[in-house]
Amino acid sequence: MLGYNLSSKSKKDTVIITVRLPRLYVEYLDKLVENSVFMSRGECVRFAIKELINEEFQRRSRSKNLMEG
Repeated sequence: MLGYNLSSKSKKDTVIITVRLPRLYVEYLDKLVENSVFMSRGECVRFAIKELINEEFQRRSRSKNLMEG
């Protein structure tokens, strides 16, 4: 887990970005929204990015600990 909070509930703390995704990815996003797994595409993308960041920091932390230990 990161040492800081990745959740941002305030719109003033968010930045709009544009990404291009394969059509198939968007279809999967839409299925998740249709099945009420997420409220919106944006929520799903934010969740996925947050998970990726957390996993990467954990992986790097483990690697660093192994090298130091």
